[in-house]
Amino acid sequence: MQILGAPSADAAAALITGEEDARVKSKDAEKRKSVLLPEKLQHEFRVVDISDIGAEDKDVDTDDKDLSVSERNEIRRTAATIQCMWDTMVNMEVAKPTIIFPGRVGVERVQEELKALGLEDVRTLRNLSGDSHEAINDGAKDDDVTETNTWKNISVYIIGERFARGLDLPEVGNVIMLAPPSSAAGYAHMAGRTGRSGREGTAITLVRPRNTEVQRLAAIAETLGLKFQEELSEEEEEDEDEVVEPVQAALDEADLSSMTVPQLKELLKEKSLPVSGRKAELIERLTSA
Repeated sequence: MQILGAPSADAAAALITGEEDARVKSKDAEKRKSVLLPEKLQHEFRVVDISDIGAEDKDVDTDDKDLSVSERNEIRRTAATIQCMWDTMVNMEVAKPTIIFPGRVGVERVQEELKALGLEDVRTLRNLSGDSHEAINDGAKDDDVTETNTWKNISVYIIGERFARGLDLPEVGNVIMLAPPSSAAGYAHMAGRTGRSGREGTAITLVRPRNTEVQRLAAIAETLGLKFQEELSEEEEEDEDEVVEPVQAALDEADLSSMTVPQLKELLKEKSLPVSGRKAELIERLTSA
């Protein structure tokens, strides 16, 4: 397959998941689509809160006065993305070794932020083994460290997207992508760094609403036959209608697009809805029900 330069789907699946995969020969089209990812891998998304971006500046930081509105908004987007990443980490039931793919935020920025929060085992490509710790930022606040002491000594790897292919860190339990990858192949390479060789793993993608990122994640879901889950915090539950539902709707529509017309009609029958019309009409009827 071109995605990996492998001669067959079997070989490509083995390269990514570290094992032969029965899904290759499955009669289920969705299972065949997802063959390039570990079978026990869970796929989730989180919505980045950018509700205040674009609002009128009331208190502009002195250092930002010379920046344009678009530049200040980008600074806010980056800060919101990092905050969403950290909220995602501290809300996990169990802290596990994690790979973070920072996207445009950048390796150095994420590394600095995590060290400032008190994490002591933050690694990059220069220090994957952790044999020689890089300097720890002593500016971490005591309350930050107390709140997140479960992450203090957990290994967190910050890796650029282009280095995902072939990366083998068996102990990793989570992958966090700070934005949807540019392609389904990129997602397969990054998400597939966890859940290998029959282990469980979770791949979490951060998404900014009102942005092409939503469509990009939906296209990845359709291409790879994935179902993304969303776990909401108490604050997100309050804003679910406005912020989360549009993202989930796009993912649901992508999931429906991968179904056959008979399958769509079966869903419509279950909901006691009309079953006539073209495929696009059937999908629209289901999404608006």
